[in-house]
Amino acid sequence: MLDLKSLIFHKFSIFVLSGTMSYGLKLGITAFLTEILGWWYFRSYVISLTLVILLNFFLNMYVVFDSRDRKFKKLGKYIPTVTFFFFVDALLVKFMTDIMNLYYILSIILVTTVLLVVKFVVYDKWIFRDG
Repeated sequence: MLDLKSLIFHKFSIFVLSGTMSYGLKLGITAFLTEILGWWYFRSYVISLTLVILLNFFLNMYVVFDSRDRKFKKLGKYIPTVTFFFFVDALLVKFMTDIMNLYYILSIILVTTVLLVVKFVVYDKWIFRDG
């Protein structure tokens, strides 16, 4: 039997693993559509981002948080939350790189790490919480 700390660590580990897989898939789809099919990179990216956002919703609901009820209500919370995090991510990276003069890779790593934890808590406590 898992205690609460172990359960949270287990869920967080699966969350990180599924996010890493989704990141690789997003890059792969974008590269395939752009390099192999010759599509404009931004169209390819938007398509891959849309697919990965939907995939992440279902991975989070069924695998990470094991939350199976009220799917449409959760999707209604998920889409604006993901959009909000997208803009926060971009603005923080721009601020840290352009204003604080951090190397852009370091900015991305720092912002991604902090938002990873924040997203996990928001998803666990608000979006995918049953009840």
